[in-house]
This record gives sequence, structure tokens and C-alpha cells, in this order.
Amino acid sequence: MLPSDHRRPSAESAPALDSSASEPDFKVDWEAHLEALPCATWIGNPTGGSVFINQAYRRILGVHSLDEVQGDRWNKHIHPDDRNSYVKAWERFMNGLSSRFKESVRWVRPDTGQTVRIVVRAQRLLCGQLQGWIRTAAAEQALAKLEKLTYVRR
Repeated sequence: MLPSDHRRPSAESAPALDSSASEPDFKVDWEAHLEALPCATWIGNPTGGSVFINQAYRRILGVHSLDEVQGDRWNKHIHPDDRNSYVKAWERFMNGLSSRFKESVRWVRPDTGQTVRIVVRAQRLLCGQLQGWIRTAAAEQALAKLEKLTYVRR
């Protein structure tokens, strides 16, 4: 199940619906939205299990299916030298000791064995589910430079 904290229009502002029409499929809308993002994006259930990964996630991290990162299977792809500290930080986040998660870690791609530095961010949605974004460290640095270049003082 994907995030359900979307806001439906009020009855007064919503257009009249055909009574024979079925309820809109918001899951498809969320998937389309998340697939359009250029960064790796995932949705997790309240206990941390992944329920959705987008195509950018598969491409950037070298993962072919959701099953490869389901449960705690993702942690075997964390570089062994980074794994312990990363898992501890994730557990602090999952135990509610921080409202947002951001860690830089080396990821070993399961498809090529290549190591890539990534930055993982996550937060809890209003419905309790998790949403996370992953970028390569290079993309994160480029974004930071772009933000500095485009910043205009008022």
C-alpha cells in the first residue's frame, strides 16, 4: 500500500462523479509521481519494509526487484566497513529517536559489484509509512553547488 495521506477535495469543490464510476486508484497516481522522479525513491511500511521502489532506484543501485531489498536484505549491499554505523543510525530513526534520516554510505551494487557512494534520506509520512530518497554522492554535491549558484540574496 502506498501513502494514503493525500488530500481529497471537499464535496463542495469536487466535480460531480458518475455514480457508476469506481473509486479513483490513488496507488497508480503515487506510482506515476514517484516514477517521474530522477532520484532513487522508495516507500516503506511503518516497520521499515519496502513496499515500492522506482526505476531510478533500480538503475542507480543495481537492484532488479523489490525482493532484493525486502526486509533487512538491503543491508548486505552496504559496504562492510559502513554497515554497522549505518544500521545503528537506521535503528535510531526507526525507534523514533530522530524524525528524519540522512546518512552517506558506500553501496555495493548487486549487479556489477561496483561500489558507489550514496546519500540516503528518509522521513515518516503522516500515515506512518516511510518515504526515502537516494542520490549518488556526486549528484548530491552537484545539487548543493547548483543551489549555491542559484541562491539570490534579498
